[in-house]
Amino acid sequence: MRLPFTRHDAARPPVVGWIVAGLVLAACGPSVSLDPPAPTTTASSSDSTGAPDSTTLSPSSSGPSDSSPTGSDGPSRDVPEPLPPGACPEHCTLELDEVWSWSEEPPGPGSPLEVRIQAMVRAADGSLVLGEQRDDEVWLRRLSSNGVVLWTALADFECQCELSGLAAHPDGSLLVAGHGPFFEGIPVLMLGSYDLQTPSFNWRTWEGFYDGQNYRVGSVFIIDAAHTGVVVVDTDFTKNGFTEEMRLHYYEGSFLFDRRDIDSQPAGQTNASPLGWARGPDEIAVGFTDASGPEDDGYLVWLNSHHDPTALAPLRGPPEAIASGPDGDVVLAGRYEDASTEVSLHVSRGRPGLPLDWTFTTSTPAADSSPPVVVVHDDGAVTLAVRTIDDDGPSALVLWRLSPDGQLAWTTTRPIAPDPGPPLVHLEHDGDAVVIATMLEGRSHVEMLEPNCQCE
Repeated sequence: MRLPFTRHDAARPPVVGWIVAGLVLAACGPSVSLDPPAPTTTASSSDSTGAPDSTTLSPSSSGPSDSSPTGSDGPSRDVPEPLPPGACPEHCTLELDEVWSWSEEPPGPGSPLEVRIQAMVRAADGSLVLGEQRDDEVWLRRLSSNGVVLWTALADFECQCELSGLAAHPDGSLLVAGHGPFFEGIPVLMLGSYDLQTPSFNWRTWEGFYDGQNYRVGSVFIIDAAHTGVVVVDTDFTKNGFTEEMRLHYYEGSFLFDRRDIDSQPAGQTNASPLGWARGPDEIAVGFTDASGPEDDGYLVWLNSHHDPTALAPLRGPPEAIASGPDGDVVLAGRYEDASTEVSLHVSRGRPGLPLDWTFTTSTPAADSSPPVVVVHDDGAVTLAVRTIDDDGPSALVLWRLSPDGQLAWTTTRPIAPDPGPPLVHLEHDGDAVVIATMLEGRSHVEMLEPNCQCE
């Protein structure tokens, strides 16, 4: 199936080295336009620790104005603009205070040869669950909200599968997705409901793929209390040759209720995985990489309750990470590659079919291909992070905090050196604090950091 509208209505800005880092879109209303939103021009910033001068507002936005306030009965005067929520006052500096941290013991005899954190999610009770790939096994590790390990357990997928993703269910359970060869080498998507109290699976189900080489499994996400979504890419053979079919798998409990083709493109042009998000069965969004043009782009498709496309939002790069906000906002993070050593991050907010409310851009020196990660806090603030490497030192983690209206509140560098190799870093939040999970020197490491202003 092809989309009923074109994917190429928004041209990428002609700026070398931009890496797209987000498109924040609120859920669509009772009626939406099938026309894509008008492209918004962004203003790039060359100072990764500089001023928040890179927020561009659309005419319909209610954000800060460029005009200076004046008195009603006297000459005009300069009045300082109010600071964005979360920003430190003048003569104060931002510091990230470590609330707690946990690191796995150094590996010993019999330890796995390769360990990587594939996913992290905050459960309904506030605990954190890590999904770790240990050689060819998947292990789940649960930490309390203050960083104490509660249990570590092998998650038996009953297939030679890797972990694809985790999603916290409102009832306190965990949805676990994986992919890999099943009996006789048949490639499958595995979805299971996991009881965090036991800990063990409540149920598991498996669905086969047509092509065992070029399939990809993306996000697993909660649609409502009874339904779960998983977005995948599978290869199909048509009269025009092999094509990649972008699909939504819609589950009711453990039953695959619908398998809907959203779009297709020629096979073998990209290895990007799709992303998914939902706020109920009437508001589902899926993000795909479009490899049909001279350069990879991205696009977000909104689906109705029948899983039919209703609107399209072009992105300025492939989507690579997704997070959900408190008011139905969805944040997408991504990039595209070139020879530049500058990483430019972009976050925008809007509604399907309408101009964007605001767009924030910033950049930082980088010399590796690490994707950005993103999380949205309970108040709508956004934290971005990216691993950077410069020519003068080891890698580090750079973080940005944006206010709910897209202004830069602060940016800082965390002097930790995540191990190379994807996935590098995972983010979660706990109120204003941010939780970071990564691999340090071959060991799983989690820490909670709380921003504070240190004043003179």
